[in-house]
Amino acid sequence: MIKKFKFISFIAALALVLSACSGEQEANTEEKGKTNEVEKQQEEKQEKQIDPNAVDKSDTVSKDEDIQKEIEKEKGVSQVSLIVTKDSGGFVIVDFEVDSNINKEQAKQIADKYAKKLKEKYKDLQVDVQARKSGETIAQVTLK
Repeated sequence: MIKKFKFISFIAALALVLSACSGEQEANTEEKGKTNEVEKQQEEKQEKQIDPNAVDKSDTVSKDEDIQKEIEKEKGVSQVSLIVTKDSGGFVIVDFEVDSNINKEQAKQIADKYAKKLKEKYKDLQVDVQARKSGETIAQVTLK
């Protein structure tokens, strides 16, 4: 009888310990969930805040899609970025990636051709055209 009582007492104590531990895990999980929600709300508030010193460049930056498409059609050109900006005196900036079969001279000819064409269209702006191969500049033409 005493053995039975000790066994039942042991099982009851074990059940209490296990239930107490699982309760702590649930509490920790709830606290973590609340913390994550608070962090998300704080991040959203920060994203929504507008820096009073920020400059809206939407009025000063544009693209010339016609010439960009023309450059993209050049043999060996795989990617083109063309930006026209009125900031800092005004620039037309062109970066294009060439295929591995294009050499420096060919890239220089393409860059020169479009630098001249852009300078005719944007006489008051500085034109900078860069040709890149595997991310490295292999030709650059700047017209002031």
